[in-house]
Amino acid sequence: MTQSGYHVEIAAFDVTDESEVKSAFAKFDKAGINIDILINNAGVQFRKPMVELETSDWHRVIDTNLTSAFVVGREAAKRMIERGDGKIINIGSLTSELARATVAPHGSQGRD
Repeated sequence: MTQSGYHVEIAAFDVTDESEVKSAFAKFDKAGINIDILINNAGVQFRKPMVELETSDWHRVIDTNLTSAFVVGREAAKRMIERGDGKIINIGSLTSELARATVAPHGSQGRD
């Protein structure tokens, strides 16, 4: 903790590339950086009707919005479990709760 609050480290890497994720965590380990709190906040969207959405676009959304949270979270969790401490916060989009015709990749079906 610093005088003005908490010490924060950031690192830029492609969260959809598992080898880059593992490499980033290896660099954290080598530098002695413990991830105390991980915030998964990566997300993409394609604003077009489902019938116009390409399968490759669908996969990009799933890889970015879901798989990356799993892969990054797993790498952080391994270290947190070993230390016996840590938090993972996954942030979701408003459209995961509020369906719209042009956000098919991660819109819900709505609620009854």
